[in-house]
Amino acid sequence: MDAVTDPDVLLMQQIRSRPDRSNLEQMYLLSKDEDDSLNEKVSASAKTSKRKKLKKKSEPVQFKGLSTTAAKRKHISMKSPKKSIQSRSSTMPGFSGDTDRQRAFRDGIRLVEQRTGEKYIDTPEASSKRRKVNGEAMYKHSASVPDSLVQFAEEIHQVDRISRAEEVELGEKTQQAIQLQNLYDNLARKLDREPTDEEWCAAAGKINMESIRQTIEEGLDAKNKLVTSNLRMVQSVVNTYIRNGLTAQYNAGDMMQEGIIALIRAAEKFEPDRGWKFSTYAMYWVRASVKRSQIYQSRIITVPQRLHENYKRLLRIEKELTAAMGRRPTREELGAQVGMSKLQVDRCFTAMEQQCFSLDQEMTNTRKPMSGDTTKETLIERIDSRSDDGEHDRIKRVLLREDLIETLHRHLTPEEVEILLLRYGIKEAGNKKLGSPPTIAELSRMVGLKPDKVRRMIDRSLKQLKSAGGEEWLAFERELK
Repeated sequence: MDAVTDPDVLLMQQIRSRPDRSNLEQMYLLSKDEDDSLNEKVSASAKTSKRKKLKKKSEPVQFKGLSTTAAKRKHISMKSPKKSIQSRSSTMPGFSGDTDRQRAFRDGIRLVEQRTGEKYIDTPEASSKRRKVNGEAMYKHSASVPDSLVQFAEEIHQVDRISRAEEVELGEKTQQAIQLQNLYDNLARKLDREPTDEEWCAAAGKINMESIRQTIEEGLDAKNKLVTSNLRMVQSVVNTYIRNGLTAQYNAGDMMQEGIIALIRAAEKFEPDRGWKFSTYAMYWVRASVKRSQIYQSRIITVPQRLHENYKRLLRIEKELTAAMGRRPTREELGAQVGMSKLQVDRCFTAMEQQCFSLDQEMTNTRKPMSGDTTKETLIERIDSRSDDGEHDRIKRVLLREDLIETLHRHLTPEEVEILLLRYGIKEAGNKKLGSPPTIAELSRMVGLKPDKVRRMIDRSLKQLKSAGGEEWLAFERELK
């Protein structure tokens, strides 16, 4: 590639490599409007003073001693650009800083600018089209996204966004309706009865009930509009989890629902006079709710969220200590690092490392995995066989015997039923006790038939039961064994 000799291109490349890139680019664009000859004679001190002025202008505006998270982070990064800032939401995927996808996109733009020597301008139309195509592809290839979420996402983008002034107006109307409802609840609690319309109007300072009803209806409409116009914010949070590899174990639709519930709660608690934007205030509610939903879906048996956080922290500390000491740390050493006792560490690991098994799953013979046995024992049967509950087993066998005899009479003749009951010891025969089956010779003497005929009747009856009973007969065979 040819070396770049254009001074403007070299200056732009140097600007992009600086941490305070945005301020320098702004200064460069301002200086380009002036005369070129004047720019060549500007001294280093004049450039430094202009940078300070631009830097001072870009400081965030403070609202009553408070600032938004984004402005605060930007303010800190301008003071110490080399120091990495740890986000408070670093435990949530995609919120600790720029993602790999964003960095790769910027690197691609930088490479195109270097090769072409022209500045890449991303128009709103191209950006919107690119986001739509990427979103559709992401939803299509994700196993955690149901079809209902795809349709709901299309409906979300049909709702227009609101301005800052509309946001403040809607928030004030919502708070007025909530204050009237809280006033009614306080009166009912104070009077120990439901207040009358006159008492409610007098306490609220309204003329009549029509005025109160109108205020409440306007507040409900304002809250609904405030929520529906910010549903894209909830979708962006859920998309972050999907983009980071949300598997089929999770349901992104449920996470979206939990985020919307949190958004409704944030709309009810939002107070515009405090100086925050609604998106800044509601994002904490939405992120926490979506993360909680993802944690609850990650396990069959719910574990408290604090245990998840402690477990992730313990794993990180364990990895760091293993690399530093050359061995795995003990539970006491882990607890000392995170401020937990050994008992708390043990309980955390025990709760997170427990596994769940289905009692109906079949127990395979590990020594004969390819035997193809269809009468496999289930886990609940194995557990029941080790229990010492004689009375329960006795009642269970009596009921099973009655059910089996009823099934035999439904499919066989009385003579065949009698022979089968005697042959398998279900019915007492002579001096044979219940459960002690006689031989074919003994059975033939009992019924007065030849042994071959008795054997053929038994085989024919069993084949008929297997074809008629199916799975029911296999269950009887398992119980008899």
